[in-house]
Amino acid sequence: MANVSKDQIKEKLAHMFKAKTDAISVYGLKTKFGGGRSSGFALIYDNLDSKKKFDGKCLLKRVRLT
Repeated sequence: MANVSKDQIKEKLAHMFKAKTDAISVYGLKTKFGGGRSSGFALIYDNLDSKKKFDGKCLLKRVRLT
């Protein structure tokens, strides 16, 4: 596997911060040379409605919410 999947990251963040997986946006993942490390961004919202309100249009299209 080249990189950790976004779904696995969402599940881990949801467990760590006691949030729902559908209220988390993960994007901008970049694998470091040599493997073993990756960096990226994640936004955790209170609920799905606030995600739809504040998240970018391209991120919403990517997860088919628009």
